[in-house]
Amino acid sequence: MQKTKEFFRENCPLHETRRISQVVIKACSNVQELVFTPEYIDHERHERDPQVYRFSSGWGPTTVLPDATEPDAILYVYQDSSMEELEFFWDGNEYFLAGPVIEREKAAPDKRYTVYSTGGLLTRIMPGVLESKGFSCLHATSVYNPDTNHMMVFVGGPGAGKTILMLEACLRQGYKLMTTEYTHFRTENGEVRFYLGSVLDNVRVGNLIYNYTEYERIWGKKILDRLPAGYNPWSSKVALDMTPLLPDREVIVNPRVSLVFVKIEGYREAPVVEQLKPASTRFQLYLNAAELISRPRFFFGCLPVPSLDTTKRAKNRLKIVDDMLATADLVECTSLFAGVNNAWIWKK
Repeated sequence: MQKTKEFFRENCPLHETRRISQVVIKACSNVQELVFTPEYIDHERHERDPQVYRFSSGWGPTTVLPDATEPDAILYVYQDSSMEELEFFWDGNEYFLAGPVIEREKAAPDKRYTVYSTGGLLTRIMPGVLESKGFSCLHATSVYNPDTNHMMVFVGGPGAGKTILMLEACLRQGYKLMTTEYTHFRTENGEVRFYLGSVLDNVRVGNLIYNYTEYERIWGKKILDRLPAGYNPWSSKVALDMTPLLPDREVIVNPRVSLVFVKIEGYREAPVVEQLKPASTRFQLYLNAAELISRPRFFFGCLPVPSLDTTKRAKNRLKIVDDMLATADLVECTSLFAGVNNAWIWKK
């Protein structure tokens, strides 16, 4: 028999409240290790020992808040070793998980898809919470040039090649990093505000040592020392802390904006560039904004979770997109299909 919401509220006495990105999340459990598990959440731990599964790699550092802080969403995780299977449901901005969570986490075939991991349950909850407060959650890397007040938003799903454009922009073209993974903006009172996001990125080693040797002046060759002997540079990644390349502000108000929908693929001989019409831009931006929340997921290798979307959420998401498109100073809306060596199509 599925546990009720009241059961979780009464039997998850251990809790902590944190600011994650622009919203406040409260985690509750009956065991301490399932309250924002440090292995995944602790930003300093990730800096010391970067792992692709850590929450910090997608969302950056989080901040512990006083218990009295009102949360925007609550995640309940109830550990019950006597249950054979995991159970999950949600209601509004309350999310409920019960079962042998610790056991399933230890046995998970991929640690990226657990509770607090970079692709885990908390990550899937975040877009709906952000959108309820008027923030976007684009799967996009953003960079900002303070000299020209220019924000470039590189939009694309996993493996699209956003990191290549980020490295080019920040190491060679004079841009500062806004976020490596998810782009958050909000439109209010006639202003579009872009917010600083995650600062860590898992970068393919081959792209550093063969394409962007400029990395050495920022991080030094020592960052490769953590890799095992005999590593393959094209299948190995290293976590870069982009903090040295951040702007001097955490919020950028009313920049000139370029939206670039990217696909970088190996060594294509020539880039293919298309200027998108407003309807196409709106369509593509909305699809990207819905990616994290709309797609079904498979956690712990045993828990299928359908979309966390609703019609109300979808309409609100479209409004967030439309408000930005109607208010921002759009320089361009472009589709870019290119190779590593010819992806930067803009002149200084």
